[in-house]
Amino acid sequence: MPTGREELAHALLLHVAAGTFEVQEVVPALRALAGQAGGPGPTRLALLQALRAEPLEGLGPVVDALLRRRFRDAETAHTLKAATQPLPPELRAELADLPLDVPVGWRTGAPGGTRWAEAYELLQHRLFLAGMEASARLREDVDAALGAAARRLHEPPAPASWSDPRVLVAAAREEVGAADATLLAALERRAAELEHDAGAALVRADEALAALPAPLASDVPESALVSRIPSSFRSAADPVARRARLDLVLGWPNAAMVPALLAITTEGWAQEHAILVLTLRFGRVHGADWRAWTAWLPPPHPRRWSGSWCGSSRTAAAALTCGASWRPGPAAARRPSGPRPSSTDGEPSSPRRRSTRSSAPPPPA
Repeated sequence: MPTGREELAHALLLHVAAGTFEVQEVVPALRALAGQAGGPGPTRLALLQALRAEPLEGLGPVVDALLRRRFRDAETAHTLKAATQPLPPELRAELADLPLDVPVGWRTGAPGGTRWAEAYELLQHRLFLAGMEASARLREDVDAALGAAARRLHEPPAPASWSDPRVLVAAAREEVGAADATLLAALERRAAELEHDAGAALVRADEALAALPAPLASDVPESALVSRIPSSFRSAADPVARRARLDLVLGWPNAAMVPALLAITTEGWAQEHAILVLTLRFGRVHGADWRAWTAWLPPPHPRRWSGSWCGSSRTAAAALTCGASWRPGPAAARRPSGPRPSSTDGEPSSPRRRSTRSSAPPPPA
Protein backbone atom coordinates (compact mmCIF):
# COMPACT_ATOMS: atom_id res chain seq x y z
CA MET A 1 0.00 0.00 0.00
CA PRO A 2 1.43 3.41 -0.96
CA THR A 3 2.13 5.70 1.96
CA GLY A 4 2.88 9.38 1.90
CA ARG A 5 1.45 11.99 -0.41
CA GLU A 6 4.18 11.70 -3.06
CA GLU A 7 3.72 7.94 -3.26
CA LEU A 8 -0.03 8.37 -3.54
CA ALA A 9 0.36 10.88 -6.35
CA HIS A 10 2.80 8.52 -8.10
CA ALA A 11 0.37 5.61 -7.77
CA LEU A 12 -2.47 7.68 -9.24
CA LEU A 13 -0.30 8.66 -12.19
CA LEU A 14 0.55 5.00 -12.82
CA HIS A 15 -3.16 4.19 -12.95
CA VAL A 16 -3.75 7.04 -15.40
CA ALA A 17 -0.94 5.71 -17.59
CA ALA A 18 -2.46 2.21 -17.44
CA GLY A 19 -5.89 3.54 -18.41
CA THR A 20 -7.57 2.68 -15.09
CA PHE A 21 -8.65 6.29 -14.56
CA GLU A 22 -9.36 9.16 -16.88
CA VAL A 23 -7.11 12.17 -16.51
CA GLN A 24 -9.91 14.51 -15.47
CA GLU A 25 -10.87 12.13 -12.65
CA VAL A 26 -7.39 12.18 -11.14
CA VAL A 27 -6.46 15.87 -11.55
CA PRO A 28 -8.37 17.13 -8.44
CA ALA A 29 -6.70 14.48 -6.28
CA LEU A 30 -3.26 15.30 -7.65
CA ARG A 31 -3.80 19.00 -6.95
CA ALA A 32 -4.85 18.23 -3.40
CA LEU A 33 -1.87 15.98 -2.79
CA ALA A 34 0.56 18.46 -4.35
CA GLY A 35 -0.87 21.34 -2.35
CA GLN A 36 -0.37 19.50 0.91
CA ALA A 37 3.12 18.25 0.09
CA GLY A 38 4.65 21.58 1.11
CA GLY A 39 7.46 23.50 -0.56
CA PRO A 40 7.53 25.04 -4.05
CA GLY A 41 7.47 22.74 -7.02
CA PRO A 42 10.05 22.79 -9.80
CA THR A 43 9.81 25.53 -12.40
CA ARG A 44 8.51 24.76 -15.86
CA LEU A 45 12.02 25.52 -17.10
CA ALA A 46 13.51 22.85 -14.83
CA LEU A 47 10.80 20.38 -15.84
CA LEU A 48 11.45 21.06 -19.54
CA GLN A 49 15.18 20.55 -19.12
CA ALA A 50 14.62 17.30 -17.18
CA LEU A 51 12.19 15.94 -19.76
CA ARG A 52 14.56 16.73 -22.61
CA ALA A 53 17.27 14.78 -20.83
CA GLU A 54 15.08 11.64 -21.06
CA PRO A 55 15.17 10.04 -24.53
CA LEU A 56 11.71 8.53 -24.21
CA GLU A 57 8.94 8.34 -26.76
CA GLY A 58 5.68 9.97 -25.84
CA LEU A 59 7.23 13.03 -24.17
CA GLY A 60 6.83 15.20 -27.24
CA PRO A 61 3.35 16.60 -26.51
CA VAL A 62 4.21 17.73 -22.98
CA VAL A 63 7.52 19.22 -24.16
CA ASP A 64 5.67 21.14 -26.86
CA ALA A 65 3.15 22.36 -24.28
CA LEU A 66 5.95 23.58 -22.01
CA LEU A 67 7.56 25.37 -24.97
CA ARG A 68 4.32 27.16 -25.81
CA ARG A 69 4.09 28.30 -22.21
CA ARG A 70 7.69 29.50 -22.39
CA PHE A 71 6.86 31.68 -25.38
CA ARG A 72 3.89 33.13 -23.50
CA ASP A 73 6.17 33.86 -20.56
CA ALA A 74 8.57 35.71 -22.90
CA GLU A 75 5.66 37.72 -24.33
CA THR A 76 4.53 38.65 -20.82
CA ALA A 77 8.05 39.70 -19.90
CA HIS A 78 8.26 41.86 -23.04
CA THR A 79 5.01 43.62 -22.13
CA LEU A 80 6.29 44.37 -18.63
CA LYS A 81 9.69 45.54 -19.86
CA ALA A 82 8.10 47.79 -22.49
CA ALA A 83 6.01 49.36 -19.72
CA THR A 84 9.15 49.69 -17.52
CA GLN A 85 7.58 47.37 -14.96
CA PRO A 86 9.66 44.90 -12.92
CA LEU A 87 9.37 41.20 -13.65
CA PRO A 88 7.81 39.11 -10.85
CA PRO A 89 10.21 36.65 -9.19
CA GLU A 90 8.22 33.68 -10.51
CA LEU A 91 8.52 34.93 -14.09
CA ARG A 92 12.24 35.60 -13.66
CA ALA A 93 12.70 32.03 -12.46
CA GLU A 94 10.89 30.65 -15.51
CA LEU A 95 13.09 32.70 -17.87
CA ALA A 96 16.32 32.33 -15.89
CA ASP A 97 18.18 30.96 -18.91
CA LEU A 98 17.52 34.12 -20.96
CA PRO A 99 19.39 37.47 -20.80
CA LEU A 100 16.58 39.40 -19.11
CA ASP A 101 18.48 42.68 -19.28
CA VAL A 102 18.31 42.92 -23.08
CA PRO A 103 16.90 46.23 -24.38
CA VAL A 104 13.40 46.45 -25.80
CA GLY A 105 13.52 46.98 -29.57
CA TRP A 106 16.43 48.42 -31.53
CA ARG A 107 18.33 51.50 -30.49
CA THR A 108 16.75 54.58 -32.05
CA GLY A 109 18.69 57.17 -33.98
CA ALA A 110 20.97 56.86 -36.97
CA PRO A 111 24.61 55.88 -36.41
CA GLY A 112 27.22 58.54 -37.05
CA GLY A 113 28.44 56.92 -40.26
CA THR A 114 24.92 56.80 -41.63
CA ARG A 115 24.41 60.52 -40.96
CA TRP A 116 27.59 61.43 -42.88
CA ALA A 117 26.59 59.12 -45.73
CA GLU A 118 23.14 60.67 -46.11
CA ALA A 119 24.54 64.22 -45.94
CA TYR A 120 27.14 63.35 -48.59
CA GLU A 121 24.51 61.80 -50.85
CA LEU A 122 22.28 64.86 -50.58
CA LEU A 123 25.23 67.13 -51.31
CA GLN A 124 25.80 65.16 -54.51
CA HIS A 125 22.16 65.78 -55.48
CA ARG A 126 22.54 69.51 -54.86
CA LEU A 127 25.77 69.75 -56.88
CA PHE A 128 24.16 67.87 -59.73
CA LEU A 129 21.25 70.31 -59.82
CA ALA A 130 23.63 73.29 -59.81
CA GLY A 131 24.44 72.74 -63.49
CA MET A 132 20.97 71.72 -64.61
CA GLU A 133 17.66 73.39 -65.34
CA ALA A 134 15.37 72.27 -62.55
CA SER A 135 12.15 73.45 -61.00
CA ALA A 136 12.25 75.65 -57.93
CA ARG A 137 10.22 73.04 -56.02
CA LEU A 138 12.83 70.34 -56.70
CA ARG A 139 15.68 72.60 -55.61
CA GLU A 140 13.77 73.55 -52.44
CA ASP A 141 13.14 69.90 -51.57
CA VAL A 142 16.81 68.97 -52.01
CA ASP A 143 17.97 72.03 -50.03
CA ALA A 144 15.55 71.26 -47.20
CA ALA A 145 16.67 67.63 -46.99
CA LEU A 146 20.34 68.65 -47.09
CA GLY A 147 19.78 71.21 -44.34
CA ALA A 148 18.08 68.61 -42.15
CA ALA A 149 20.90 66.13 -42.75
CA ALA A 150 23.50 68.78 -41.90
CA ARG A 151 21.71 69.55 -38.62
CA ARG A 152 21.75 65.86 -37.70
CA LEU A 153 25.54 65.88 -37.98
CA HIS A 154 25.60 67.92 -34.74
CA GLU A 155 23.91 65.07 -32.83
CA PRO A 156 26.21 62.94 -30.64
CA PRO A 157 27.27 59.81 -32.56
CA ALA A 158 26.11 56.42 -31.38
CA PRO A 159 28.88 54.42 -29.62
CA ALA A 160 30.95 52.12 -31.85
CA SER A 161 28.78 52.84 -34.87
CA TRP A 162 31.06 54.60 -37.33
CA SER A 163 31.20 53.35 -40.87
CA ASP A 164 34.45 51.72 -41.95
CA PRO A 165 36.68 54.73 -42.72
CA ARG A 166 38.57 52.62 -45.26
CA VAL A 167 35.55 52.97 -47.55
CA LEU A 168 35.74 56.76 -47.37
CA VAL A 169 39.51 56.80 -47.93
CA ALA A 170 39.17 54.50 -50.94
CA ALA A 171 36.48 56.80 -52.36
CA ALA A 172 38.72 59.83 -51.83
CA ARG A 173 41.64 58.10 -53.57
CA GLU A 174 39.39 57.32 -56.51
CA GLU A 175 38.29 60.94 -56.75
CA VAL A 176 41.81 62.38 -56.44
CA GLY A 177 43.46 59.96 -58.87
CA ALA A 178 46.78 61.31 -60.13
CA ALA A 179 45.67 64.93 -60.07
CA ASP A 180 47.33 65.72 -56.74
CA ALA A 181 50.38 63.60 -55.94
CA THR A 182 50.86 65.04 -52.47
CA LEU A 183 47.26 64.42 -51.43
CA LEU A 184 47.31 60.98 -52.99
CA ALA A 185 50.43 60.06 -51.00
CA ALA A 186 48.75 61.24 -47.79
CA LEU A 187 45.71 59.13 -48.57
CA GLU A 188 47.93 56.12 -49.23
CA ARG A 189 49.59 56.55 -45.84
CA ARG A 190 46.20 56.89 -44.16
CA ALA A 191 44.94 53.77 -45.91
CA ALA A 192 47.92 51.80 -44.57
CA GLU A 193 47.25 53.10 -41.06
CA LEU A 194 43.61 52.10 -41.30
CA GLU A 195 44.53 48.59 -42.45
CA HIS A 196 46.81 48.25 -39.44
CA ASP A 197 44.05 49.52 -37.14
CA ALA A 198 41.58 47.07 -38.66
CA GLY A 199 43.92 44.15 -37.90
CA ALA A 200 44.36 45.35 -34.32
CA ALA A 201 40.58 45.66 -33.98
CA LEU A 202 40.14 42.01 -34.97
CA VAL A 203 42.65 41.00 -32.31
CA ARG A 204 40.76 43.01 -29.68
CA ALA A 205 37.50 41.42 -30.80
CA ASP A 206 38.95 37.92 -30.44
CA GLU A 207 40.21 38.74 -26.94
CA ALA A 208 36.86 40.21 -25.88
CA LEU A 209 34.91 37.21 -27.19
CA ALA A 210 37.26 34.78 -25.45
CA ALA A 211 36.67 36.62 -22.15
CA LEU A 212 32.86 36.33 -22.29
CA PRO A 213 30.68 36.45 -20.24
CA ALA A 214 32.87 39.23 -18.83
CA PRO A 215 31.55 42.70 -19.73
CA LEU A 216 32.51 43.84 -23.21
CA ALA A 217 34.96 46.74 -23.36
CA SER A 218 33.52 49.84 -25.01
CA ASP A 219 36.54 50.29 -27.31
CA VAL A 220 36.00 47.03 -29.22
CA PRO A 221 34.82 48.06 -32.72
CA GLU A 222 31.37 46.81 -33.65
CA SER A 223 32.40 45.81 -37.17
CA ALA A 224 35.24 43.65 -35.82
CA LEU A 225 32.86 41.83 -33.49
CA VAL A 226 30.39 41.17 -36.30
CA SER A 227 33.24 39.75 -38.35
CA ARG A 228 34.70 37.50 -35.65
CA ILE A 229 31.64 36.18 -33.81
CA PRO A 230 30.75 33.37 -36.28
CA SER A 231 34.18 31.74 -36.14
CA SER A 232 34.43 32.31 -32.39
CA PHE A 233 31.03 30.69 -31.89
CA ARG A 234 31.89 27.64 -33.99
CA SER A 235 35.28 27.12 -32.31
CA ALA A 236 33.85 27.24 -28.77
CA ALA A 237 33.42 23.67 -27.53
CA ASP A 238 31.85 24.66 -24.21
CA PRO A 239 28.04 25.08 -24.48
CA VAL A 240 28.18 27.89 -21.91
CA ALA A 241 30.69 29.80 -24.05
CA ARG A 242 28.55 29.35 -27.15
CA ARG A 243 25.48 30.58 -25.25
CA ALA A 244 27.42 33.65 -24.08
CA ARG A 245 28.31 34.56 -27.67
CA LEU A 246 24.73 34.03 -28.80
CA ASP A 247 23.41 36.20 -25.97
CA LEU A 248 25.87 38.96 -26.90
CA VAL A 249 24.48 39.00 -30.44
CA LEU A 250 20.84 38.82 -29.34
CA GLY A 251 21.28 41.63 -26.82
CA TRP A 252 23.10 44.02 -29.19
CA PRO A 253 21.33 47.40 -29.09
CA ASN A 254 21.07 47.83 -32.87
CA ALA A 255 20.59 45.60 -35.90
CA ALA A 256 24.27 45.51 -36.85
CA MET A 257 24.60 41.98 -35.42
CA VAL A 258 21.91 40.47 -37.64
CA PRO A 259 24.48 38.96 -40.08
CA ALA A 260 26.29 37.30 -37.17
CA LEU A 261 22.98 36.09 -35.72
CA LEU A 262 21.95 34.42 -38.97
CA ALA A 263 25.39 32.82 -39.27
CA ILE A 264 25.36 31.16 -35.84
CA THR A 265 21.72 30.08 -35.51
CA THR A 266 21.97 26.94 -37.62
CA GLU A 267 21.11 24.49 -34.82
CA GLY A 268 17.72 23.92 -33.26
CA TRP A 269 18.71 24.92 -29.72
CA ALA A 270 20.20 28.20 -30.98
CA GLN A 271 17.09 29.01 -33.02
CA GLU A 272 14.78 28.29 -30.08
CA HIS A 273 16.90 30.46 -27.77
CA ALA A 274 17.00 33.24 -30.37
CA ILE A 275 13.22 33.19 -30.80
CA LEU A 276 12.69 33.50 -27.05
CA VAL A 277 15.10 36.45 -26.73
CA LEU A 278 13.66 38.17 -29.80
CA THR A 279 10.18 37.74 -28.31
CA LEU A 280 11.51 39.22 -25.09
CA ARG A 281 12.76 42.25 -27.05
CA PHE A 282 10.04 42.72 -29.68
CA GLY A 283 6.98 40.86 -28.42
CA ARG A 284 4.88 38.36 -30.27
CA VAL A 285 5.88 38.96 -33.88
CA HIS A 286 6.19 35.50 -35.40
CA GLY A 287 5.86 33.13 -32.45
CA ALA A 288 7.95 29.99 -32.82
CA ASP A 289 8.43 30.32 -36.59
CA TRP A 290 12.17 30.83 -37.06
CA ARG A 291 11.89 31.23 -40.83
CA ALA A 292 9.42 34.06 -40.38
CA TRP A 293 11.71 35.72 -37.82
CA THR A 294 14.70 35.58 -40.18
CA ALA A 295 12.60 37.13 -42.96
CA TRP A 296 11.45 39.87 -40.56
CA LEU A 297 14.97 40.80 -39.44
CA PRO A 298 16.84 43.48 -41.44
CA PRO A 299 18.77 41.98 -44.37
CA PRO A 300 22.53 41.59 -43.80
CA HIS A 301 23.33 43.60 -46.94
CA PRO A 302 20.43 45.96 -47.65
CA ARG A 303 20.18 47.21 -51.21
CA ARG A 304 20.48 50.95 -51.61
CA TRP A 305 18.53 51.00 -54.87
CA SER A 306 15.72 48.74 -56.02
CA GLY A 307 13.98 48.27 -59.33
CA SER A 308 14.85 50.22 -62.44
CA TRP A 309 16.63 53.51 -62.09
CA CYS A 310 13.70 55.62 -63.20
CA GLY A 311 11.30 53.42 -61.25
CA SER A 312 13.17 54.05 -58.01
CA SER A 313 12.60 57.86 -58.28
CA ARG A 314 15.13 58.44 -55.53
CA THR A 315 17.64 60.84 -57.08
CA ALA A 316 17.47 64.38 -58.27
CA ALA A 317 18.78 63.12 -61.63
CA ALA A 318 15.86 60.70 -61.91
CA ALA A 319 13.45 63.51 -61.09
CA LEU A 320 14.81 65.54 -64.03
CA THR A 321 15.26 62.74 -66.55
CA CYS A 322 12.21 60.59 -65.84
CA GLY A 323 9.76 63.28 -64.78
CA ALA A 324 9.43 61.72 -61.35
CA SER A 325 9.04 63.48 -58.03
CA TRP A 326 12.22 63.55 -55.96
CA ARG A 327 12.49 62.16 -52.47
CA PRO A 328 15.53 61.33 -50.32
CA GLY A 329 17.02 57.90 -50.95
CA PRO A 330 17.35 55.14 -48.36
CA ALA A 331 20.49 56.65 -46.86
CA ALA A 332 19.02 60.14 -46.78
CA ALA A 333 15.47 59.43 -45.69
CA ARG A 334 14.55 59.20 -42.07
CA ARG A 335 12.98 55.78 -41.80
CA PRO A 336 9.66 55.67 -39.94
CA SER A 337 9.55 53.76 -36.71
CA GLY A 338 7.41 50.66 -36.55
CA PRO A 339 7.36 47.05 -35.46
CA ARG A 340 9.74 46.03 -38.21
CA PRO A 341 13.35 46.94 -37.36
CA SER A 342 15.16 49.15 -39.82
CA SER A 343 18.69 48.58 -40.98
CA THR A 344 21.52 50.59 -39.48
CA ASP A 345 24.00 49.87 -42.22
CA GLY A 346 26.06 53.03 -42.52
CA GLU A 347 28.63 52.34 -45.22
CA PRO A 348 28.28 54.83 -48.06
CA SER A 349 28.75 53.62 -51.57
CA SER A 350 31.82 54.83 -53.42
CA PRO A 351 31.08 58.23 -54.94
CA ARG A 352 31.09 58.48 -58.71
CA ARG A 353 31.52 61.50 -60.92
CA ARG A 354 28.29 62.38 -62.68
CA SER A 355 28.43 63.78 -66.18
CA THR A 356 26.00 66.49 -67.22
CA ARG A 357 26.71 66.11 -70.93
CA SER A 358 24.41 63.21 -71.72
CA SER A 359 20.67 63.52 -71.82
CA ALA A 360 20.27 60.81 -69.19
CA PRO A 361 22.78 60.57 -66.34
CA PRO A 362 24.12 57.11 -65.46
CA PRO A 363 22.16 55.16 -62.85
CA PRO A 364 23.61 55.23 -59.34
CA ALA A 365 25.59 52.30 -58.06
